[in-house]
This record gives sequence, C-alpha cells and structure tokens, in this order.
Amino acid sequence: QIQGWRGKPAQRKEWLFPNIDWVAEHLLPYAGPGLVFQLDDNYAYNDDATMRGFADYIRSKGLVPGIWFTPYVVAPASEHAKHPDWFIHDKKGKPIRTFGGKNWGGNFTLNVNNPEAVKTWFAAWWRKTSETWGYDFFKIDGQPSVISAYRRATDGGGLDGYRKGLAIGRKTVGEEKFINACYGIPLDAIGLVDGSRTGPDTGNWPHAMGVIIRWNFLNNVAWFCDPDAAANLYRATVQRARLNAQARVLTGQQFLTDDVWVKVPPA
Repeated sequence: QIQGWRGKPAQRKEWLFPNIDWVAEHLLPYAGPGLVFQLDDNYAYNDDATMRGFADYIRSKGLVPGIWFTPYVVAPASEHAKHPDWFIHDKKGKPIRTFGGKNWGGNFTLNVNNPEAVKTWFAAWWRKTSETWGYDFFKIDGQPSVISAYRRATDGGGLDGYRKGLAIGRKTVGEEKFINACYGIPLDAIGLVDGSRTGPDTGNWPHAMGVIIRWNFLNNVAWFCDPDAAANLYRATVQRARLNAQARVLTGQQFLTDDVWVKVPPA
C-alpha cells in the first residue's frame, strides 16, 4: 500500500484509510473473515498512537490488521557502541548487517542469545507490534539474509540461534497470530512460521506461475506459500489481472495483492 515510497513515513492516514475502505467494501464480501490489510515498510514506527489507530481502523472494517517489520534489525546502530554483545559479529569481530528496509535501513543484527538484547529490542518489538499496536499478521522481512548472518557469525549460535529468535517471536505474539517470513525461501524457518514468501517481487511480472509450481509441494504442509503480491493491477488489463489472480487462487496458496485500490476500475 505504498505509492512510489514518497515521503517518510509513506504510510499515512490520508493514503491508507480510503484504500482500507475500498478493500472492505469490494473484497471482503468475497474473502470473508481472515482478509488481512497489511501495512508495508516506511511507517511511523516511533508513534504508537498512530500505529494503533491504523490497526483499530482496519479491524473496525472487518479486516485483520497486518504489519511489516524486520525483527532482527530493529535496534539503531548507535546501540552497538554501548552494547556490542547485543549483536552478532563475523570472525574478524565486525558487526554483521542485514536487511532493514526503509524503517531501519539495514543496521546491525541483534543477538537473540543475549537476554538484554532480547528484552530491550527483539522481544520488545514483537510485543509492541502485537500488544501495543494491535496487529495480528506479521510479515517479517530479510529472513534469508539473517539466516546467512547467523550461520557465519562466531557469537550467534548458528542456525539454532536464528531459530531461537523465531521461537521468541512466536511465544511473544502467541499461537493464534500469523507469522509470514520473507523474502526468498527461508527454509530454515519451517516449523516456527505460518507462511513464507516463495518468490521475488512480482509487481512487474505477467504472473508468478514458476514459483507457484516449484514450491507448491510445501503449501499447507510445511507452511502456506506466498508467491508474493499480484501488484499494481489497477494499471493492468483485465486479462492480466485475471491471470495473476487465477495463478494463485487455484493452488490454494496465499493470495497477496498490492494496489492503489481507489484507482482500480470496475472491471
């Protein structure tokens, strides 16, 4: 729901509410309970009242509020100077950066084996998004890069350390809420997440059949596959919009869309 990533934050009431209204009116009757309206990157992460207001408005329309974040990279880089043991490091002792998107920019990667790092930052952000802000669907981005970082770190506990972080997130938000891993195919997260991205950004692709077919064997077995959004369909022909929808719906995988809903033509 971001139009060209303009402004900071790009996720604003003036932009979001009309799109939330459109989705509730036009898509909810077809989808029924469980339709998620997810905020993507570039939101007011330091404004609890605004973020809670978005979630409450989404829920008031009968939709499930969802949020994007990068749980392993929520602490500012300045924290490393004060608490280097709160982060993971390579064999040369340098802190390892992983993907942080627009909100965090790719700062240093938290060490979930450190209780203070977990209490102050890692678990605190899971709790903030779930309890303070009130979201029920979590798209956690950058996971393959975090997995790679933990594998090569000398102080992160390897893959077991990475999975420990996911277990902390799951325990914090509870079993009923949906955790969707992203991007690529973070197979090492299986068993601790409900779903996962299985393809790249598909907004410019005519369809996503390749990744849908390749990874369908995992769907509803290991997790619910997410071939990524059928994006920007308001600019597409009706035929392309139908192809994007059919490619996902017929396999029972997650059907994500990313659009300027107020510009979608009736057809």
